[in-house]
Amino acid sequence: MRVMLLVDVEGVSQVDDVRAASWNYPELYAQTQIDVTLDTNAAIRGLRAAGATEIIVADGHGARVRPHNFNLLPERLEPDVKLVRGASHLEAAKGLDALAMVGMHCRNGTPIGFMGHTTSGFTAVTFNGEWFGEVAMLAAVAGERGVPTILVTGDDATIRENHAFMPWIETAVVKTATGRTSCDCLSGDVARAQIETAARCSLEQLASMKPLVVATPVETEVWFPSLYHADLAEIIPGSRRVSETAIAQTSESFFDARRFFSTALRLASGVRASGLMKTLMDDPETAAGIIAHHRKEQEDFWKAPPWITVELPRQIAENG
Repeated sequence: MRVMLLVDVEGVSQVDDVRAASWNYPELYAQTQIDVTLDTNAAIRGLRAAGATEIIVADGHGARVRPHNFNLLPERLEPDVKLVRGASHLEAAKGLDALAMVGMHCRNGTPIGFMGHTTSGFTAVTFNGEWFGEVAMLAAVAGERGVPTILVTGDDATIRENHAFMPWIETAVVKTATGRTSCDCLSGDVARAQIETAARCSLEQLASMKPLVVATPVETEVWFPSLYHADLAEIIPGSRRVSETAIAQTSESFFDARRFFSTALRLASGVRASGLMKTLMDDPETAAGIIAHHRKEQEDFWKAPPWITVELPRQIAENG
């Protein structure tokens, strides 16, 4: 059996400090890399115990910003797996039997959920009127091709959110959110034992798992915290302005709907300045100033009240 294992950072079992998810804090991030690897290895062992013969590990956290830097420690990963960078590999994967996810987080606007965001801190998205997070989006990409999502690990808010979309999935709650920036973690050994067991059970129950299928055509609305963000994103052909801070588009497939969201995000984030940023970072003194600015920006974001609050999803469609 061929399984793709998507890996994020915010929902990893021992990460309880928002700074630990960022390479701008190397003294904390170094331990996070170890923890991400250990959680991933636990899932690999469980999947293999249930009969997985090929596992593709997609290291997704921050791939758009740092496409060549792994969060995982490749030299400490379980042997004989294929390691790739970025969740985008899901779109091109062929012949998958199942999708599993480790270290995931809840969506933007979750009042009590550790580090909730939807790809960025300045985007939120609905598909056919339902607020989606990254887990459900990735599951729907796989589901459109008939691939079921079988496993999700993360904090309690993440599991609650995605059980509403996919009640059949196996899960491991490795920590309990106490706010947007705080959580209580299980011990590493206990959390990883739960991940391994959940991974094994998920694949053993593959016959009862279902793809997450979003009804087409798909109506997508992308929401931003400001008029400025929406102005940048509105240039996408076929988009419509539905409010001062939101744009919309109707797509014939979920793949195209998610592509619309991703394009809107990139435009709104000013991704065209990436070349200038690289040049600036080549100068050590300038780079130090930029890193200090990014630290302050991240700290201010997590200290500020959330700009959006959303409800748990309704049952969105017939699945399977």
